[in-house]
Amino acid sequence: MKRFGEALQINEQLGNLNEKAIYLNYIARLHYEQRHYQKAINHLEEALKIYVELGLEDSPYAQNIKGGLKVMKSKLS
Repeated sequence: MKRFGEALQINEQLGNLNEKAIYLNYIARLHYEQRHYQKAINHLEEALKIYVELGLEDSPYAQNIKGGLKVMKSKLS
């Protein structure tokens, strides 16, 4: 988890938003496995926001994130 966080910081510094979204997705999956559903949801929502800002809301990555959000939100219900 620490390495993903470090990679995320590097990507933020470099301004690579697509990579940032990918790392946010990885971190969200780790939180999901630890049953920290709200943290996972927060990371996925941030990743999805990046794809929307890039105009890629219909991309396979964005669709994957939307599916993940659905699953994780159902865990909170």
